[in-house]
Amino acid sequence: MLLLLKEKDERELRIAYNKYDLLFRSTPAAVFLSEPATGVIHEANPRCTELTGYTPEELIGHSFSEFGLWAPGEHERAENAYCSQGNLQNFEIEAYNRMGQNRVWEVSSAKAPQDDHMFISSSIQDITKRKELQARVNQLLHEKDVLLSEVHHRVRNNLSQIISLLSLQARIAGDQTAERVLSNAGTRVQSMLALYDRIYTERIYTAVSAPDFFSRLIELLRSVFPDTSKSIKVELDIHELSIDPTIMSPLGQLINELFTNSMKHAFGNQNEGTIRIALHQEGDSLLLQYSDDGCGFSPEPADETGKSFGYILIEALAQQLEAEWQLEGPPGTRYSFRFKHVL
Repeated sequence: MLLLLKEKDERELRIAYNKYDLLFRSTPAAVFLSEPATGVIHEANPRCTELTGYTPEELIGHSFSEFGLWAPGEHERAENAYCSQGNLQNFEIEAYNRMGQNRVWEVSSAKAPQDDHMFISSSIQDITKRKELQARVNQLLHEKDVLLSEVHHRVRNNLSQIISLLSLQARIAGDQTAERVLSNAGTRVQSMLALYDRIYTERIYTAVSAPDFFSRLIELLRSVFPDTSKSIKVELDIHELSIDPTIMSPLGQLINELFTNSMKHAFGNQNEGTIRIALHQEGDSLLLQYSDDGCGFSPEPADETGKSFGYILIEALAQQLEAEWQLEGPPGTRYSFRFKHVL
């Protein structure tokens, strides 16, 4: 009976060892079992040859330091980190292989007791290619940032020059109608510049919160009309939803145009007024409603079709959004725009 139990224990022990040996040899990382005090290697799996250039037989009985595999100061840095933490997790270290090539290793180490002896089990992967790719990606991102910054400065400078030229031309026009048209154009470009600055400086490339976008946009547009907007109340009813970046620019320009029209034409000599802006999700569509309680439609001169420039611009922006829209008033002015929007 004792003999049978002994044979069973030996068989189970052999099965467990075979499982351990299979895992040890087939794991994709190089695995080492070493002495804590000296770093002398007791076991090494076949992957260590790919990592270091040395076979397990060459490594066993020696330490990495003997082969000059550590870059200067790296052994001490890893040792200090291990002592302070009690283990290493994905610890990056600079090293050399047998050919003297610079490599970057990712090391994870922990205590591995065996019988009455304590070893350190280390799993090491060569992440040199990954680090090179990361460095390349970082370089490309930096180049992209430099390019975007240069483009931003050029666009900003060009818009600023257009504003200055329109302002100058308005002052010397010598005709009230031409002066008003040029002045209105300058204000529109100034608002567009403010919107462009908002989108660029905050690097808005992904979906953003609608309440945040609208509140900050209105704050920005108010700054373009510091005197007029003081007496005008703006009420926002914006549902908590995200705005796709592809519609941010036309949507921002649309609000810009509507707000500019209200500031310049709706309130006249009124001491107070109210602008209301609502954005609601309805199924797979957004409903944008804009209204003011001013005098009504813009008094801008119309073209041969009877449409003012502001109306034509709003129409064009609505087409960009593929929106169905309506205009009502007086009294006041009320716009509604319905367009598809699925994130």
